[in-house]
Amino acid sequence: TQTVRGAAQYLARNGAKVGLTGFCLGGAVTIIGATKIPELAAGVVFYGIPPEAAAKPADVKIPLQAHFANKDDWCTPALVDGFEKAMKAAGKSLELFRYDAEHAFVNEQRQSVHDRGAAELAWGRATEFFKKGAYVYEGEGKTRKRDAQVAYLAKLVSKYPIISIEDGMS
Repeated sequence: TQTVRGAAQYLARNGAKVGLTGFCLGGAVTIIGATKIPELAAGVVFYGIPPEAAAKPADVKIPLQAHFANKDDWCTPALVDGFEKAMKAAGKSLELFRYDAEHAFVNEQRQSVHDRGAAELAWGRATEFFKKGAYVYEGEGKTRKRDAQVAYLAKLVSKYPIISIEDGMS
């Protein structure tokens, strides 16, 4: 989390609200960041939950939005249920969405699991979530391929800071 916190501190230095998003293990890092990085204003999680030893839902300090697949053997529906229940019990801000898809459904590089409809719906919800809190850009256009979206977000970091974390598997 030190590297992510350093990036958040750098981006927030002029008073900008900083959002964090991640996919798979990056999603788990987003939840960890939500508990440990005070410079963050909001987070969007894509199919990742850390062990409670790394981040307890009761310790989340920022609004979260989360996207999970119903056919996921890593971030299982039972694990998601537990996370959602713990967040609600702690009175934390969580918008949680489930998709009839497989793990990594947003990843266009993994055609065996990519679900375009679910991915576009999830991405639209995520950008709207950030827009609601002025955490992200007022985007150009409506639909971009995922790689183009990540590149577009990277281009906008200097104006509207977002940190995105991905691993090679998601």
